[in-house]
Amino acid sequence: MNLQYWIDTTECVCGSERPIEGCLHCDLISLQQRLNDLFRTIEATGGVLQSGEEFLGPVGEPEWFDLADAYIGLCTVLEREPVYTKEDE
Repeated sequence: MNLQYWIDTTECVCGSERPIEGCLHCDLISLQQRLNDLFRTIEATGGVLQSGEEFLGPVGEPEWFDLADAYIGLCTVLEREPVYTKEDE
C-alpha cells in the first residue's frame, strides 16, 4: 500500500488544509503525518530490539511488545524498512 499514491490521486473537496474529518484527501495527509511522528519517535531511540529472529519491544521500552508489533506491521504494510537494534548476545 502506497499512502502517497492515494494522497496524490485524491483532491481536497473541503477547502481547508487541515480540517478534522474534512475530506479523504486531508484525512490521508493527517494520517501520513501521524504515522511519520510514530516512526520518528520509535526510530529516534534505535527502533525495535531484535533478539535472534524475534522482535521484542522498542529499544526505549523493550517490554512494550505490542508497540513493536504495531510498528513492524505498519512498516510492512507501508513498504518501509524497519529500524532495529540487535540485542547483545
